[in-house]
Amino acid sequence: MYDNFFSNLPHDEDTASLQEVQALKDFLGGKTTAQVAAREYTTETAKQQQPEATKLWALLCDAALQVPEAQSKLVEILAAVKSLDGTTFKSTTGKLEFWADLPGFVSDMSDSRRGLCASFEGGSLEAEGPSAIYKYTVLMAFAAQLTASQVVNLNLWAMEDLHSALEKDHSATPEMYNEFVPAAVEWILLAGSHLYQSNDKYPDPNEDVRRSMDERSLWKGELSFSKERWDFWRQRLSTIANSSGVTEQTRNAASRALEAMKAM
Repeated sequence: MYDNFFSNLPHDEDTASLQEVQALKDFLGGKTTAQVAAREYTTETAKQQQPEATKLWALLCDAALQVPEAQSKLVEILAAVKSLDGTTFKSTTGKLEFWADLPGFVSDMSDSRRGLCASFEGGSLEAEGPSAIYKYTVLMAFAAQLTASQVVNLNLWAMEDLHSALEKDHSATPEMYNEFVPAAVEWILLAGSHLYQSNDKYPDPNEDVRRSMDERSLWKGELSFSKERWDFWRQRLSTIANSSGVTEQTRNAASRALEAMKAM
């Protein structure tokens, strides 16, 4: 099922080792449990005097992008990795438990997210947009599942994507909804119940940034999750679901999100 992905992986000093790749392959193929796979996947890294897991995280993110059907199992193995015993080390933000805190994972995933955002928000939509939008949506589906499973907290990513899709005024260029709505819908479908119960607030921006956001935003309330904001998002999705200025795919996605929100 995943043979093409694994057979096309490069093997060099900058990528996961053959043992690490095999551990992930065996787990995705149903040959091992998440707990066994987590131990085998991390054995070589754990032996390092100064553990560095970037190669492990890169392989998991690549798999999430290239074989989206494996995302639920990738969440499962990451949850198992978090449960492993690990050494405590100091970082710029304080003490971290190596495996429990998945050090570097969110940062590495964030780099991928920013790269994909830039590729279709930077004016190159016509050249590479559809592919980049698809990849971004797939990556955010993975992020939503990680968040819903409480493996990592990416609530603020969700807020940013929902803001871009449902709070920015794209009335002059409604085709922009085709770019931003798909990722927002994934957050609602895969992590909506979790996010609905959150009271996380976006870090206070400085005055100039806040003024800029207010000028471009249809939402004038607090930058936090709230019932009022969810109601506003629901209204915006209803408008998009009935808009003739977006594609049928976008209208259908908005409709699916609306149905999911009824259960919240």
